[in-house]
Amino acid sequence: MIRRVLYAAAVCLVFLIVGCSMGRPAYEILEGQSLPNTLQENARLNQFWNEAVARLHPYSGFDTITLDNKQYIILTSGTKSSSGYSIKVHDVKDREGYLLIEAEDVKPRSGATLAVYDYPAILLVMDKTELPIRLRWVK
Repeated sequence: MIRRVLYAAAVCLVFLIVGCSMGRPAYEILEGQSLPNTLQENARLNQFWNEAVARLHPYSGFDTITLDNKQYIILTSGTKSSSGYSIKVHDVKDREGYLLIEAEDVKPRSGATLAVYDYPAILLVMDKTELPIRLRWVK
């Protein structure tokens, strides 16, 4: 009897662990100091970053490239009239037929800004996917 209870508990635990990770691809966000280091180490990624940011910086959007079985996704939130803005990724979900990235355009704390134009951008790194990617901005 105790064996059955322990077995059932173990099975439930496995389903809980697997179920929580299903539909949520693993990803890493590169920003701050890790971003320049990564770009310096990979010339092709660096070129892609520079071209994509130049093309996207006035707009809110994304671009993607696959290198060495990794998917690199640049998110930009458009031109800002002051410093201090950032992008926060809330979730990356594997939906039926597409990959959904939910991100937030985070406003700066009051009084902690400079009067300069800013172009928030981050880089997501994940395993290569064949799924189309969609971006949804959330509040």
